[in-house]
Amino acid sequence: MHKRESQLAYIAALIITSFAIFAFLDSDANFSLANQPNQVGQAISSASNYPPGDFNLLLPANGGSVQSQTPMLSWQTSFGASYYRIEVGTDTTFSDPLVASALTTMPETTAFIIPAGRVKPLQSYYWRVTAFNQYGQKLASNGPFVFTVSLDARI
Repeated sequence: MHKRESQLAYIAALIITSFAIFAFLDSDANFSLANQPNQVGQAISSASNYPPGDFNLLLPANGGSVQSQTPMLSWQTSFGASYYRIEVGTDTTFSDPLVASALTTMPETTAFIIPAGRVKPLQSYYWRVTAFNQYGQKLASNGPFVFTVSLDARI
């Protein structure tokens, strides 16, 4: 396979597989596709031996207002996360959180509804999310966020 064809195959493999890398760079800087199952397995295994990837908080937007006393918090998926911890408090230290260690055990879950009775109208609340896996943890890159519960917020 010529170098140009190999590079195109490498790019195609990355596009098709999204996150799994099935190509290798040899000592001469030539790309080659994995042609043995154990090479593919090694590529996937070594890619997953890291803490969760970067992610961001989404809603409510930083500095925004919510119309509910049971607001939903949402964030992007953190690649490699096994679970998330959500914290909500009245200050950025989270020393006396209203919600803490609310773990979602399914990594595809990227939203959390604050239970009734935890937030009150005309108050501001800070929130942050931490992604975890067996290799470490990662705070959302753009957090913490703050939101205010509006006066006419419904329960």
